[in-house]
Amino acid sequence: MIVGVVSHDEHDHDSKTLKAALTEAHTHRETSIRLAVVDRGYRGAKNKVDCEVLLPGPPLKRDNAYQRQKKRILCRKRSAIEPIIGHLKHDHRLLRSWLKGAEGDRINLLMAGCAWNLRKWMIAFFLFEKPNGGEQTLLAIACCQPLGTPLIVVWVLS
Repeated sequence: MIVGVVSHDEHDHDSKTLKAALTEAHTHRETSIRLAVVDRGYRGAKNKVDCEVLLPGPPLKRDNAYQRQKKRILCRKRSAIEPIIGHLKHDHRLLRSWLKGAEGDRINLLMAGCAWNLRKWMIAFFLFEKPNGGEQTLLAIACCQPLGTPLIVVWVLS
Protein backbone atom coordinates (compact mmCIF):
# COMPACT_ATOMS: atom_id res chain seq x y z
CA MET A 1 0.00 0.00 0.00
CA ILE A 2 1.35 3.42 -0.91
CA VAL A 3 1.04 5.72 2.11
CA GLY A 4 2.27 8.99 0.62
CA VAL A 5 3.95 10.42 -2.44
CA VAL A 6 6.28 13.41 -2.72
CA SER A 7 7.37 15.05 -5.95
CA HIS A 8 10.46 17.30 -5.97
CA ASP A 9 11.20 20.10 -8.42
CA GLU A 10 14.95 19.71 -8.07
CA HIS A 11 17.28 16.74 -8.40
CA ASP A 12 18.26 16.28 -4.76
CA HIS A 13 20.34 13.41 -3.43
CA ASP A 14 18.30 10.64 -1.82
CA SER A 15 19.64 11.45 1.65
CA LYS A 16 18.14 14.95 1.41
CA THR A 17 14.66 13.71 0.46
CA LEU A 18 14.10 11.32 3.37
CA LYS A 19 12.78 13.97 5.73
CA ALA A 20 10.17 15.15 3.21
CA ALA A 21 9.05 11.57 2.58
CA LEU A 22 8.69 10.84 6.28
CA THR A 23 6.79 14.09 6.84
CA GLU A 24 4.37 13.15 4.06
CA ALA A 25 3.88 9.69 5.50
CA HIS A 26 3.28 11.10 9.00
CA THR A 27 0.39 13.25 7.71
CA HIS A 28 -1.54 10.15 6.64
CA ARG A 29 -0.86 7.91 9.64
CA GLU A 30 -2.03 7.92 13.24
CA THR A 31 1.02 6.16 14.67
CA SER A 32 4.54 7.47 14.35
CA ILE A 33 7.10 5.79 12.14
CA ARG A 34 9.82 4.16 14.22
CA LEU A 35 11.88 2.40 11.54
CA ALA A 36 12.62 3.45 7.96
CA VAL A 37 14.23 0.76 5.81
CA VAL A 38 16.02 2.46 2.93
CA ASP A 39 18.58 1.63 0.26
CA ARG A 40 22.23 2.70 0.22
CA GLY A 41 21.43 6.00 -1.47
CA TYR A 42 20.18 7.31 1.86
CA ARG A 43 23.56 7.12 3.59
CA GLY A 44 24.03 10.25 5.67
CA ALA A 45 20.32 10.68 6.42
CA LYS A 46 20.42 8.99 9.83
CA ASN A 47 21.15 12.25 11.64
CA LYS A 48 18.48 14.28 9.82
CA VAL A 49 15.36 12.35 10.88
CA ASP A 50 13.72 11.42 14.17
CA CYS A 51 13.25 7.70 13.49
CA GLU A 52 15.72 4.84 13.17
CA VAL A 53 17.11 4.39 9.65
CA LEU A 54 18.15 0.88 8.58
CA LEU A 55 20.61 0.62 5.70
CA PRO A 56 21.59 -2.67 4.07
CA GLY A 57 25.10 -3.76 4.85
CA PRO A 58 27.21 -6.37 6.55
CA PRO A 59 25.97 -7.43 10.00
CA LEU A 60 27.48 -5.81 13.05
CA LYS A 61 29.57 -7.86 15.46
CA ARG A 62 27.41 -6.82 18.39
CA ASP A 63 24.22 -8.15 16.73
CA ASN A 64 23.05 -11.58 17.77
CA ALA A 65 21.72 -14.13 15.27
CA TYR A 66 18.11 -13.00 15.70
CA GLN A 67 18.94 -9.34 15.01
CA ARG A 68 21.01 -10.27 11.96
CA GLN A 69 18.19 -12.37 10.53
CA LYS A 70 15.61 -9.66 11.24
CA LYS A 71 17.69 -6.97 9.46
CA ARG A 72 18.24 -9.32 6.54
CA ILE A 73 14.50 -9.98 6.18
CA LEU A 74 13.65 -6.26 6.39
CA CYS A 75 16.19 -5.38 3.71
CA ARG A 76 14.86 -8.14 1.47
CA LYS A 77 11.33 -6.77 1.86
CA ARG A 78 12.67 -3.36 0.89
CA SER A 79 14.19 -4.75 -2.30
CA ALA A 80 10.72 -5.91 -3.36
CA ILE A 81 9.77 -2.27 -3.94
CA GLU A 82 11.83 -1.82 -7.09
CA PRO A 83 9.46 -3.92 -9.25
CA ILE A 84 6.54 -1.89 -7.87
CA ILE A 85 8.23 1.29 -9.09
CA GLY A 86 8.55 -0.30 -12.53
CA HIS A 87 4.85 -1.19 -12.53
CA LEU A 88 3.95 2.35 -11.50
CA LYS A 89 6.05 3.76 -14.32
CA HIS A 90 4.64 1.50 -17.03
CA ASP A 91 1.12 0.56 -15.91
CA HIS A 92 0.15 3.90 -14.39
CA ARG A 93 1.90 6.14 -16.93
CA LEU A 94 4.64 7.66 -14.82
CA LEU A 95 7.17 7.44 -17.63
CA ARG A 96 5.98 10.78 -18.93
CA SER A 97 3.91 13.48 -17.29
CA TRP A 98 1.29 14.85 -19.64
CA LEU A 99 0.28 17.58 -17.21
CA LYS A 100 1.89 21.01 -17.15
CA GLY A 101 4.60 22.02 -14.70
CA ALA A 102 5.58 20.88 -11.24
CA GLU A 103 1.97 20.90 -10.04
CA GLY A 104 1.06 18.59 -12.92
CA ASP A 105 3.84 16.23 -11.87
CA ARG A 106 2.43 16.15 -8.32
CA ILE A 107 -1.09 15.45 -9.59
CA ASN A 108 0.15 12.71 -11.92
CA LEU A 109 2.09 11.05 -9.10
CA LEU A 110 -0.83 11.28 -6.66
CA MET A 111 -3.24 9.76 -9.16
CA ALA A 112 -0.85 6.88 -9.88
CA GLY A 113 -0.56 6.18 -6.15
CA CYS A 114 -4.35 6.29 -5.76
CA ALA A 115 -4.83 3.93 -8.70
CA TRP A 116 -2.28 1.49 -7.23
CA ASN A 117 -4.02 1.51 -3.84
CA LEU A 118 -7.47 1.15 -5.40
CA ARG A 119 -6.30 -1.87 -7.37
CA LYS A 120 -4.82 -3.46 -4.24
CA TRP A 121 -7.98 -2.81 -2.21
CA MET A 122 -10.22 -4.23 -4.92
CA ILE A 123 -8.14 -7.41 -5.08
CA ALA A 124 -8.08 -7.70 -1.29
CA PHE A 125 -11.79 -7.13 -0.69
CA PHE A 126 -13.18 -9.06 -3.62
CA LEU A 127 -10.82 -12.04 -3.70
CA PHE A 128 -9.55 -12.46 -0.14
CA GLU A 129 -10.81 -11.72 3.32
CA LYS A 130 -7.73 -10.04 4.85
CA PRO A 131 -4.82 -8.72 2.80
CA ASN A 132 -1.47 -9.95 4.17
CA GLY A 133 -2.91 -10.90 7.54
CA GLY A 134 -4.03 -7.33 8.20
CA GLU A 135 -0.74 -6.19 9.77
CA GLN A 136 1.39 -3.28 8.75
CA THR A 137 4.89 -3.68 10.06
CA LEU A 138 7.43 -1.49 8.35
CA LEU A 139 7.91 1.60 6.27
CA ALA A 140 10.03 1.49 3.16
CA ILE A 141 10.99 4.41 0.99
CA ALA A 142 12.09 4.44 -2.61
CA CYS A 143 13.15 7.21 -4.93
CA CYS A 144 12.94 7.10 -8.70
CA GLN A 145 13.28 9.70 -11.42
CA PRO A 146 11.08 9.21 -14.50
CA LEU A 147 12.41 11.43 -17.27
CA GLY A 148 13.87 14.12 -15.08
CA THR A 149 11.09 14.37 -12.48
CA PRO A 150 12.39 13.23 -9.09
CA LEU A 151 9.79 11.58 -6.92
CA ILE A 152 9.57 9.59 -3.72
CA VAL A 153 7.09 6.83 -3.06
CA VAL A 154 6.46 5.68 0.50
CA TRP A 155 5.09 2.18 1.26
CA VAL A 156 3.98 0.29 4.28
CA LEU A 157 4.99 -3.33 3.80
CA SER A 158 3.31 -6.23 5.53
